[in-house]
Amino acid sequence: MVQPDILFVSRKNKGVIRKKGVFGPPDLVVEIVSPSTQYRDVYEKRDLYARFKVKEYWIVNPYMKYIEVLSLDEKGVYMLFSEGYMDEGGNRIITSMVLKDFTLDLGEIFKEDFEGK
Repeated sequence: MVQPDILFVSRKNKGVIRKKGVFGPPDLVVEIVSPSTQYRDVYEKRDLYARFKVKEYWIVNPYMKYIEVLSLDEKGVYMLFSEGYMDEGGNRIITSMVLKDFTLDLGEIFKEDFEGK
C-alpha cells in the first residue's frame, strides 16, 4: 500500500473515493522527498504510480528547492512535463497537464527559505 503526501481526484473519477479510502488511481499525486525517502519517492513510487496509471506525478524536493511534474504518456511512461528551480536563473513557474490553467510560482512554496528566514 502506498500513501502519497498529496493526491487529487477529478470529479470525473470521483467514484474511486470511498469512506474507507481511495480505491483506484488518483489523477495526480505529490510526493515531498526527504533524505530518508528520496530513493523510494523518486524511483520506486514512480514505477508503481505508472503501473496504476496515475496521470501526473509531482516530486517536490524542499532541500534542492525543486519541483518536477511528470505526466504519463500513451505508452505508460512518465515524461517531464514541467519543472521549476528556486534559484537565480531557474524557472520559477510550473504548470500541470491534469489541472488545466493551473500555475504555481515556486516563490510561494519556498518563499521563507529563499528569503533566508
